[in-house]
Amino acid sequence: MKRQRKVNLVFSRRLVALRQASGQTRYRLAKLAGISPQYVSKLEEGLSQPSWLVIQKLAVALEIDVTSFE
Repeated sequence: MKRQRKVNLVFSRRLVALRQASGQTRYRLAKLAGISPQYVSKLEEGLSQPSWLVIQKLAVALEIDVTSFE
């Protein structure tokens, strides 16, 4: 569980940084990625683990390569 939480926090910090660098709000990112704003919030707070499909959708919405999340 602790390892999972650490992975979530690493992803969440990276997602926040990438979203802010793109100038998008959580709401706008959610709309472009086809997910709910609440889910974006959970991802950014490290409360949820995204599926590979969601990571791909976020990358497309942010106009980045999925490897940017590493």
